Amino acid sequence: MSTAQTTFALGARSRWTEVEEGFHVGNRGGEYAGSVSKVEDGFVAFDGIGTPVGRFATVEQAQASVDSVVPAGEPPAVRVARARLGMTAATVAAGVAGTLLLTAGVLAPWL
Repeated sequence: MSTAQTTFALGARSRWTEVEEGFHVGNRGGEYAGSVSKVEDGFVAFDGIGTPVGRFATVEQAQASVDSVVPAGEPPAVRVARARLGMTAATVAAGVAGTLLLTAGVLAPWL
């Protein structure tokens, strides 16, 4: 039934609002995620830049397809790199905190 293109899962769901009868708009993290329009034989989903994602039997299926599309301008490799950068920063911060704690323990007898 679906003619959806291959996409990558985001894990983030959009908040949907029916702004007009048969026309739903998705918002993900404060940004436009896409839309779903009712057509004669179902619903057509569009991503955040207006590219058709597919035709679906229910509005829920169409909305889920928009949620599975990578946001424009952010390929999966960028998201992975951003996640790794955050993990690296957290690891460095924990290492610095541990080093300061150890140094304070060593210097405490002389203070």
